[in-house]
Amino acid sequence: MESFSLVSFQIKGLMLRASLAVFAVILIVGFIWSARSNLDYSNRESALVTPIPIPGSKPMPIQAATGSLLTSPPPRVNWKRSLGYAALHSIRGLDFYKKNDYDRAISEYTEAIDSDPNNDSGNASVYYYRGLAYYHKKKHENAIRDFNRAILLNPNKAIAYYYRGLAHYQKNEYDNAIRDLNEAILLEPSDPTAYYYRGFIYLEQGKDAQAQVDFENAKQLGYARPH
Repeated sequence: MESFSLVSFQIKGLMLRASLAVFAVILIVGFIWSARSNLDYSNRESALVTPIPIPGSKPMPIQAATGSLLTSPPPRVNWKRSLGYAALHSIRGLDFYKKNDYDRAISEYTEAIDSDPNNDSGNASVYYYRGLAYYHKKKHENAIRDFNRAILLNPNKAIAYYYRGLAHYQKNEYDNAIRDLNEAILLEPSDPTAYYYRGFIYLEQGKDAQAQVDFENAKQLGYARPH
């Protein structure tokens, strides 16, 4: 009887050890399967974002991380504008212009434009005054270019049309001169000088009747015709 109990106990011990061994094998197999599954999943994710090379084509660049794509470079600061260099050059340019120092005025106005090229409202006046300086130096083509720019930035600047018209007149471009003086009168109908010089151009063209009408209008508005 004791012999039978000992054999039974030994059999149970063997069965327990076998069960533990089977359980350990199951754990090892499960771990290996899980690791392979994660690797396959990572490979599938890489395949979604990595371009598949086409035979004969150049390799495509790999995109940067999303964070770097969302990071924009800091804006560039125009220090010359921030420190008021453009305004300073404009003031100096006007001072030289009033002194009839047209070369230095042109230089200062050019510096003002270069210091703040995107300041449309301010540069409309700068181009106009630089155009005036060119006009007084009899560089009429340069003057016309600057008046063009001034008018582009401020289409309602009647005086720019007026002086561009005079510059065209100096180049014997009478039709262009008349068109600009027409525009100046349209924008500033109370300015007598535009009437007078348009009449003067009509007179040179032999259009005496139209010239007399403009001379009369200029007189009515207070313009004293020089003798």
